[in-house]
Amino acid sequence: MKETSWLAFSIDRSAKTPVFEKICAAIRERAVSGDLPQGTKLPPTRVFATELGVSRSTIVTAYEQLVAEGYLNSR
Repeated sequence: MKETSWLAFSIDRSAKTPVFEKICAAIRERAVSGDLPQGTKLPPTRVFATELGVSRSTIVTAYEQLVAEGYLNSR
C-alpha cells in the first residue's frame, strides 16, 4: 500500500474495488466532511498518479467521475 501525503490515504490493491473508485471515494469523503474546502485546487494528474503509484489514466478517470457527480469543477 502506498500512501500519498496529499490525501493521506492508502490504496489496498488486494480489494476487488477498482482503484479509481477508491480514489473517488477518498476525495468524495473529504469534500463532504469539509476537509477539502470548495475551491481547493487538486494536484495535477501526473503528480497525483506518481504519488499514488498508479497510471495517470486512473487519476483522470477518477477526476472525470467526480466532475460528473458534481464534486469537482474542471477548468
